[in-house]
Formats: sequence, structure tokens, C-alpha cells
Amino acid sequence: EGAWSNSELDITLTVLKPYYLEWWFIGFVALLFASAVYWVIQFRIKKLAADKKKLEQTVNERTAQLKQSISEQSALLLEKDVLMKEIHHRVKNNLQTVVSLLELQSENLSDDALSAIHDSQNRIYAMSLIHQKLYQTDNIASINMQPYLLELMNHLQASYNPERTINFDFQVAPTELA
Repeated sequence: EGAWSNSELDITLTVLKPYYLEWWFIGFVALLFASAVYWVIQFRIKKLAADKKKLEQTVNERTAQLKQSISEQSALLLEKDVLMKEIHHRVKNNLQTVVSLLELQSENLSDDALSAIHDSQNRIYAMSLIHQKLYQTDNIASINMQPYLLELMNHLQASYNPERTINFDFQVAPTELA
């Protein structure tokens, strides 16, 4: 009542732990941390799935472009083959026409001119033969000279003197001529 008393007063003070050391607060923080980790992982998974989808779409587009390019190249190769056959056919026809014209010309010529015409025919045959050998191979950039020279030699042997037998000593190593 406003006066001093001689007896001691017993007051118990209890000091509580700070709230951040309480089990419920630690549990709440752990739950909050786990939730944040979960949402970060979910965000990364969605981002990776979107990136994967973009990559798959890019791969599909490029695959389609490559397939189209391959089909266009196949068409061009087919067209090239057709054109090469046409060129070969025309060259062969032109060489045959020249040989036929020379044959017609040779009917009215003397022996010296006839010999020159015959030499020209043999040269044209040599060109025709090499053209044929190049066309028959897969690689038109080179030709195996051994069969070419053997066939050319047989033609020349038959065309120059069919009554006489000419012996050739044919020794040619297999050589690719480019």
C-alpha cells in the first residue's frame, strides 16, 4: 500500500528461450526451406522440359530440311545421270557420223588420200574407245589403260592389214590414267 515492508518478496522470473530456438520455429524454417527447394527444382524441371521440347522441335525441323535436301540431291543426281547418258549417246553418234562421212569420202579417193582417211578413222576410233571406256566405269575421272590399250591394239592390228598377222608384244602394267 505504498509502504515499505520488511519481508522479502519472492518473484520468480522465468527466462524463455528466444523464439528462433524453439522447435516450432525451427520446424517452420525447415519446412519453408524444403518448400523453396521443391519449387526451385520444379521450376528447373519445367525449364528443362521446355528446352528439351525446343531442341526436339529444332532437331525435327533440321531433319526435315536434311530429308528434303537429300531428296533434292537425289533428283539432281538422277537428272545428272540422264544428262550424262544423253551426252554419251550424242558423242557416240557424232563420232559415228564422222566415221561414216570419212567412209563415204574414201570411196572416190586415191591410195594416198585413202591412207590419210584410214588414219583419221583409226584416230576417231581411239577417241571413241576411250570415251566408251570412261563412260563404262564408275569413276569418269580416270581410266585403266591396260584394257584400253589391248583393245586399241587389236583394232589397229585388224584394220591395217587383215591378211597379214602382226605379232604384238603387249606388256603394260595396270595403270590408272587421270
